[in-house]
Amino acid sequence: MNLISERITAQISAFIPGMLEEYTLWGNTANAYLIALIAFLLFFALFRMFHHAVLWRLEVLSGKTSTDLDDLFIDLLKSVCGWFYTLASIYLALLFLTISSLVQDIATVILIVALVYQVVRAAGILVEYSVSKRMGSNNGQANAMTELLSKVVKTILWALGGLFILSNFGVDITALITGLGIGGIAIALALQNILGDLFSSFSIYFDKPFEVGDFISVNGKMGTVLDIGIKSTRLRSLEGEEIILSNRELSSAQIQNYRDMKEWRGVLPFGVTYATAPDDLDTVKELVTTVITEHDGARLDRANAVRFGESAIEFEVAFYSTTDDFSTHLATQHALITELKRRFEEKGIEIAYPTRTVHFVNQQSV
Repeated sequence: MNLISERITAQISAFIPGMLEEYTLWGNTANAYLIALIAFLLFFALFRMFHHAVLWRLEVLSGKTSTDLDDLFIDLLKSVCGWFYTLASIYLALLFLTISSLVQDIATVILIVALVYQVVRAAGILVEYSVSKRMGSNNGQANAMTELLSKVVKTILWALGGLFILSNFGVDITALITGLGIGGIAIALALQNILGDLFSSFSIYFDKPFEVGDFISVNGKMGTVLDIGIKSTRLRSLEGEEIILSNRELSSAQIQNYRDMKEWRGVLPFGVTYATAPDDLDTVKELVTTVITEHDGARLDRANAVRFGESAIEFEVAFYSTTDDFSTHLATQHALITELKRRFEEKGIEIAYPTRTVHFVNQQSV
């Protein structure tokens, strides 16, 4: 870099009057300050021209493509602040001056801080793009996850930037990194439950076993997902109460998600009395088949006598409600039970209920 600055200095000096060499300040002649000023203006103009040229080219290409990657690059380029180009130009202009090592170190630290700031801004845009691509930009949960991930990424980047700055000041960061590692392990052990829920929430957001609005069943608990938080997920049960489950429990549990369910399956077990004639058993099956077939919202799976029970000949009827709504399924099941009861009464078929006959034998003592 010094060779380049020397060549640029030689080129600029050819156009500057030699009389400025007589004036000095802080170890540099007025000629050197003028060269540094010209270099600053040139570098700043080049940076801005490059910025606008690339931005203009990307905007032209974005109008011709259907992908949103070019829009991402445009956002990344727009995130570069104008003052960053100013600081970079000042840093390069200082190379044309004779300055102390302290001033050089301070300028380097300022530039590194500015660079880390720009990287953090770019990382935030990348995180937002990744989450919105995965979950949708209008998802409230996605916005919360974007904010959380941005904070985590920014914290890590600022920590790395701080270590880099200390390294430039000559600080031995090996012991510091070791100490941070041991401290990090201690903190992780102390907060393992919270961190477990945190990483489980990441798993739920990105793996998406369920989303807000889905009806799910977890370990015998059923309900509609109301909110997916950082530590817990809230369900609204069929009875109306709110169920709160930890994300760590959900990430390791077997979950039944009814989101893609197109039909609900129902089973109607019942029995008829042993006094029912054998031919009427076939009539029972025909009645069940007719009732379910005639219903617009139901589809028969099977209807059979399955066993001789203690007090009845037991039937089992399986059907599908052609709806994805559980309440509609219950209404269909209610209509089928009502109609079957009506048809059985018309045919004189008696539905059995649990009964037991006890015979008493009188023994006359001898």
